[in-house]
Amino acid sequence: MKQGLGLTGSLLCCVVALALTGCGGGAGGGGPAVVPSIAVAGSSPVSVRVIDGAIQGATVCLDKNDNGSCDSGEPHGTTGATGEAVFDVANNDLGKYPMLALVPATAVDRDTGAAVGTAFVMRAPKDATNLVTPLSTVVKNYADAMGITTLAAATAVQQQIGATRSPLSDFSNGGDADLQALANALVLATQKQNQLIQSVVGSAVSGGLVSQPDVDQIAEQTVAVMLDALVEVAADPQVTQATNAASRVAAIKRLTEALVASNGLQDKASAVAAIQQFKASRLSAAGTRCLPGYIPNAGNCVPVTTKLPTPKLACSAGFFKVVGTGLDRGCIAAWTITQGTLTAAECTAIGAKYGQTFARVFTNTNGSVCVFNFL
Repeated sequence: MKQGLGLTGSLLCCVVALALTGCGGGAGGGGPAVVPSIAVAGSSPVSVRVIDGAIQGATVCLDKNDNGSCDSGEPHGTTGATGEAVFDVANNDLGKYPMLALVPATAVDRDTGAAVGTAFVMRAPKDATNLVTPLSTVVKNYADAMGITTLAAATAVQQQIGATRSPLSDFSNGGDADLQALANALVLATQKQNQLIQSVVGSAVSGGLVSQPDVDQIAEQTVAVMLDALVEVAADPQVTQATNAASRVAAIKRLTEALVASNGLQDKASAVAAIQQFKASRLSAAGTRCLPGYIPNAGNCVPVTTKLPTPKLACSAGFFKVVGTGLDRGCIAAWTITQGTLTAAECTAIGAKYGQTFARVFTNTNGSVCVFNFL
């Protein structure tokens, strides 16, 4: 693994930026196998492993609305001693939704044999859900932020950290000591950042109150900016010369806590401002519309999840293909947050900006949406 470049020049800086277009998209090729979205009846058992070291006692779910919570009705399971959870997923949902791991403070990391101490969250992209790790979290967040494929995001992250194998690979049990150390550093930095800003839960921001998933998301994104510095932490002699997992983790913890103390969000005010800014990045200037790529959920704009795409439909970046039996068929964008109707003029303007031909406004009990390239 390469030596880090420092905090400047990080490819993943754009994960926390308001204007995500300021960073490049990463190269394609290489990486994990992709699970296709195939419409078939019934369900299948899905095996998911959660590792920093193998994590026992984590709740794992298919996060169908990508809101950072395991909601009622979402397929889920609990990890055992090897970090594995097995649960049934509808075949129609395979490859369509990301995987979420909620790691409570009482969960046990097999590498250290101790409870993790501070709760944290990890994620995996929708087409690589069998392994949920700190590095799969970086890949998913980067792919979402840049609007690129999982393969392209994994390749970009691999290039940045100088790894010899995919960040979506299993680095545990001696698989890759460098990736293992970096994974440890990502978790410990995220835990420290979560501790520093935990008091913001319940604070008022536009559109509602700060939730725990809001804190988890902004902590992940703040730590992502430190990725190059965390590569340096993983390569530090205090870490590489550690004689066992416990001493390695202890060394990484000292170094990451110092890093977050210097570069992370330090107080409630800065955390609230960062969360507010992140929420605003999903809204139109009017503050009542979700930008292309987001739909309303509980007063917030969350990433849209696609239904089955049709090859005949070409949508611009930030738009999502949907195929339905009603008027919601086509490329969609710009949902309203509350009930109300978008106008044809608004939709036409959005289409002109993004190179889509306006077809109609579709409205239901959630609000309204612009439909483009109607088939």
